[in-house]
Amino acid sequence: KIFDKFSQGDISTTRRFGGTGLGLAICKRLIEMMGGMITVKSELGRGASFHFDLTLPLSAGSMRQQQLLDKFGKELKVLIVDNSSVNCEILQKYLHHDGLFSDTCASAQVALEMMSTAFERKVPYDFVLIDHLLPGTDGLELGLSIRTYKEFNDSKLIILSSTNSLDCTQLKGIGFYNYLYKPVSQIQLSNALRYP
Repeated sequence: KIFDKFSQGDISTTRRFGGTGLGLAICKRLIEMMGGMITVKSELGRGASFHFDLTLPLSAGSMRQQQLLDKFGKELKVLIVDNSSVNCEILQKYLHHDGLFSDTCASAQVALEMMSTAFERKVPYDFVLIDHLLPGTDGLELGLSIRTYKEFNDSKLIILSSTNSLDCTQLKGIGFYNYLYKPVSQIQLSNALRYP
């Protein structure tokens, strides 16, 4: 009876106590519509416990995370190099949604320092997302600098550009893994990590 749509304990107009409402009836209906089942265990004087079982598909983010795990055999660590805190925040949210850990920095010099520290701690960055138009040393120059250090050879570089003037041959020559044009969507970033 506890799952019935409504049961008034006292039907008089001067009732002092209420009854069970719609909450459990709605829960039961929703769970059953999704192919599941809800149960209750109740013990007098101790209360009740409600449980439900559902079989649900993986979310798109979980599937992308699994695909990355399948491809690279480990959880990935990403460094975002962009002097725009808004861009960094957006990219971090995208990566977090796919189950990836990321750090951010705003300049080429700090990026090289962070990569060196990560390498020394034996937790190197698997990917480095680099803004094309960084102040001072730009994204292409940073890519060239990274490629002069043999300890960074396993880090895959992806450049992000606001202009459509990237030279693919030049990027390949530097050693970039992939490139993206801004604004970047979550699925574009996920695909860029998975497919060079």
